[in-house]
Amino acid sequence: MIKSDCILNEFLKLASIESPTRNERSMADILKAKLEELGFVVTEDEAGNAIGGNTGNLFAVRKGSLPGDPLLLCAHMDTVQPVAGKHAVVEGDIIRSGGNTVLGADDLAGVVEILEAIRSVDEDGKPCRDLEILFTVSEEFFLKGAENFDASKCRAKEAYILDVDGEIGTAVLAAPTGIRFVANVKGKSAHAAIAPEEGINAIAIAAKAVASMKLGRLDSETTASIGIIKGGQQGNIVPDSCFVEGETRSLSAQKAVTQCQHMQACFEKAAAELGGSVSFEITKVYDAYGVPEDSAVVRRFKAACEAVGIEPKLTSSTGGSDNSVLSQKGIRGIVVACGMHEIHSVNEYTRLSELTAMAKVVEQIITSEE
Repeated sequence: MIKSDCILNEFLKLASIESPTRNERSMADILKAKLEELGFVVTEDEAGNAIGGNTGNLFAVRKGSLPGDPLLLCAHMDTVQPVAGKHAVVEGDIIRSGGNTVLGADDLAGVVEILEAIRSVDEDGKPCRDLEILFTVSEEFFLKGAENFDASKCRAKEAYILDVDGEIGTAVLAAPTGIRFVANVKGKSAHAAIAPEEGINAIAIAAKAVASMKLGRLDSETTASIGIIKGGQQGNIVPDSCFVEGETRSLSAQKAVTQCQHMQACFEKAAAELGGSVSFEITKVYDAYGVPEDSAVVRRFKAACEAVGIEPKLTSSTGGSDNSVLSQKGIRGIVVACGMHEIHSVNEYTRLSELTAMAKVVEQIITSEE
């Protein structure tokens, strides 16, 4: 049976480990040993070398006794900063960060739920599906771990990615295309007081461009944002360069492309009007995907939730995840809430009751005969 005390102890131990993006070595070594204790054959790939990190993705496989194709369970090993001195504080049902770092429930919640579900199945002697486990690196850095994972290693064609905030029972069936851009604006420097008319203000070009853009929530499917603006050297010099970074996301791939083109056009128009120039770098971070509600991976999730008394809630997301990459590699997956809250902040927390409930859901999924 699922044991809350075991979940708590394991979460606290793992939460004490600093595992920032590209530095997941300590976490990976511990998780590899835990998976091997559970009878998995574990391999580590070369993703770390490809992305400048010290660790690769962990991929683990184990034969089960139930018929059917394997199921893939996925969570990521890295966290965002700050992590120095990271530890968890328990306050009743709440497990929170110490207040100066993240907690790491994103994504240790998913990790401990997967591990406890498998242990419970083994202890109770329940028949289980063939299982594949993927613990990725660098999810928080544009999904680079999953991007460098060789999905041909997987026999599984259906996946559960435990990595989204929100109420337990929530499953994300659709996520957006995400496009990141960098605009490098060029002007001409001059003394800001003696000869300002001889200069071309790169910051003014960027400001004019941004002011003319459609930003924020553009419709029910699409968002756009400017996140970074950097320019200038000192107050009495007309700045000759300005760096701008932004993004757009949409559940419609075409809308994302159209919005990015609009943002680029705003920069080019402003540069032309004020006598400067701009170079534009575009990176598609992930592609949109959608999973039908009547697909087996969704039906199995809904049945598992209902079996443990949780109401399933099917939704879409404006965020990316490892599933955004895996879906492009031929694996149909959904992203499920695993009990993380106020993620990417020093106020991050989870609840032991949520970790326990979700471990029960995972146990139902991996013992399903569908």
